[in-house]
Amino acid sequence: MPRHRPARFGLALVAISLAGCGDSGSDPDPVPPVAGVWRESPAPQITFAQHLGDTAWNDPTVVRDGASYRMWLSGGIPSQNPVVRIHQAWSADGRAWTIDPAPVLTEGPPGAWDSHRVETPCVVKVGSTWHLYYCAGTAESVARGSYDVGHATSADGLRWRRDPANPIIRHHDDPTRWGFYGTGEPGVVVDPRTGLVHLYYVTGRVRDGVSGDLALQLGICLATSSDGSAFTISDSDGDGFADPALVQSAAYPVASGYVGYSTPSAAIDASGVFHLFYDVARYPAPGDWRQVAIAHAVSPDGRTFTEIEGDIIVHGGASWHSWEVRSPSILIEDGVLKLWFAGHTGTPNDWRTAAIGFAVFGGVAQ
Repeated sequence: MPRHRPARFGLALVAISLAGCGDSGSDPDPVPPVAGVWRESPAPQITFAQHLGDTAWNDPTVVRDGASYRMWLSGGIPSQNPVVRIHQAWSADGRAWTIDPAPVLTEGPPGAWDSHRVETPCVVKVGSTWHLYYCAGTAESVARGSYDVGHATSADGLRWRRDPANPIIRHHDDPTRWGFYGTGEPGVVVDPRTGLVHLYYVTGRVRDGVSGDLALQLGICLATSSDGSAFTISDSDGDGFADPALVQSAAYPVASGYVGYSTPSAAIDASGVFHLFYDVARYPAPGDWRQVAIAHAVSPDGRTFTEIEGDIIVHGGASWHSWEVRSPSILIEDGVLKLWFAGHTGTPNDWRTAAIGFAVFGGVAQ
């Protein structure tokens, strides 16, 4: 879910090839082994107010579309509470981006479930139809950090029609079970063998015997669909509540202030292995909630994941993402992992430093 604190400027995302969020129609390339080096570009590719004044950019989802790249991203105006909408950008090389200042999806009408804010886009193309998954809420729900997941379709990726079934993934109010408080930050992958849409989303539950900042645990759950609209949550025991697909590992213990994982980005490699990239949430100090690292997990069936790689990109130091690093978007091309991600420096609400960066595994960052 975008945030579980009301004062946050919440956003997120995901992407990949036809086995993932944002397919160009080709088969997925094999994923290289993790025993290598991630190379991060030293400067961000997209910065505050680029192509649209007073706008902070976040939550990239990148797809290859023919010879060029398309990105959908959240755009927020910090001075307006903030207003958050979904925009599109284009690039010839995946490095230099041109952002359309006109949003492609805005908030819904008064009284609608998504009437206050729309964000964290994930886009995938199935056949000739583009599918956009996003999270949103009302003014009341956003104020308490509670979102749900919506869906829209398009013939061109520019003009979108909302799904009448929205919201397609909803939260519940049982604090002991996954799905509590909010659902959001969708990451979608389409299995080319079955055509089944796998939608990974962030949600929470309250830990037994834990109070304060660490009481709400964040995890990643799964819902599947044959048509991209009607989803069934992964529920192995049939009790009506979601099974977690991924929860925090021993590498990020509660005792060190970690609260779980967020913003999944999904892919399937040529051998059929599912991959998730996601960010890690932590309280470095009481009341100081941050997304602090990006990590990587795998699964043979897309239902239960094992973490294999942590701290791919981390916050801190003198980097442009010294305060937070978040919202990975993974694309696999010619045996190279390409990772777009968001972050910022400064303070929790200093969104004028928000930016989007780039890293590669198996290639050279620029």
